[in-house]
Amino acid sequence: MKKSTSLIQKSLILCVLALIVNHLTDIDNFPFSSSYSFPAFSIMVTLLIGTLILLITELTFRWFKKNHFSNQLDIRLITYFFLTSLGFIILLYIPLYFLVNWLVGEDFEIYHLFVGLSITLLLSFIVIGLLYAKDIYELHKLDTISSKLIIKKGGEKILI
Repeated sequence: MKKSTSLIQKSLILCVLALIVNHLTDIDNFPFSSSYSFPAFSIMVTLLIGTLILLITELTFRWFKKNHFSNQLDIRLITYFFLTSLGFIILLYIPLYFLVNWLVGEDFEIYHLFVGLSITLLLSFIVIGLLYAKDIYELHKLDTISSKLIIKKGGEKILI
């Protein structure tokens, strides 16, 4: 039951983020603008990309948890988890950018590709950090509990 609640929470965060970001990207999308138009297509594309990002990140986290985090958990492995997730997001974003531009009938612009990719990576980094911080902390707590802890008191070392 915990996983479905977590999935529902992640989906709600994605929906709220898609609504906010797409309303702030263009003056016509800003709610208090005189020429306001609801950015339905942009929100749908953001939800599609966001869902794929969540799927990629969840699969990457499960793989790291099974293969690496179970043995040890340190900042190097957490950094690899983030970089691997962001690398897969880059590999996903570029073909989707071309596909969406082709569907809409717009020309390819390298500036828009890099700006969109940069914003996507920044938001993905923040959201991945927020969504998986608790899971990583729980793994760290479990690792600390099941391991030995050495405390220095005075001049002697105490093994716990």
